[in-house]
Amino acid sequence: MTDHVTDSLVLATLKDLISIESVNPQFGGSGEAAVADYIEQFFSAYHPVVERQEVFPARENLICFFPGRNPGKTLLFEAHMDTVSIPSDARSTTVGVVEGSRLYGRGACDTKGSLAAMICAIKAILDETGELPVNVYFIGAVDEEYRAKGVYDLIKKPIKADGAVIGEPTSLDV
Repeated sequence: MTDHVTDSLVLATLKDLISIESVNPQFGGSGEAAVADYIEQFFSAYHPVVERQEVFPARENLICFFPGRNPGKTLLFEAHMDTVSIPSDARSTTVGVVEGSRLYGRGACDTKGSLAAMICAIKAILDETGELPVNVYFIGAVDEEYRAKGVYDLIKKPIKADGAVIGEPTSLDV
C-alpha cells in the first residue's frame, strides 16, 4: 500500500475540526453536534452505516460502520468530540495555529488530533483499495469532558470488536 495519508490532508482536517466549536455544554458550549455532522459528511462518499445514538437531547454519539473484506474481524476506533472551555491562553484558539512543527488550537490534542488521524486513515485505505481489510467501527463519543456518559451509553450497545484504538491522550498513564 502506498502512502496516501498526507500531512496536508491530516493538517487540513485537524484545522477544520478545531474551527468547529464543540465545548461541552456543562462548560458553557454548544456541544458536539457540528463535529458529528462534519465527520458524517467526511465519510459520506464511502457510504458507511451511520447511527446517531442519543445520549442527551441534541447530543449523540456518532457510530459509523464500514463492512470489510474479512467480516470475521472487527476493529473499533473511538475518540470523543467534546472539548473543555476555552481559556484566555492565546494558543487555545478555535483556529489551528501552526508554529514550527506544532499545531495549537482548542482540542488539538484532546482529542481532535485523534479524530483527524482516524478518519484520514480510514479514508486513505478506502481511497486506495475501495474497501477495508476488516470491519471497522468509527465512533465519535459525546460528553467525555464532563461525565463520559457517551461512552457509558455506548458500552450498552452490542458492538463486538477484536481490537480497539482509543484516541484519548493519557501521557502513557493508563
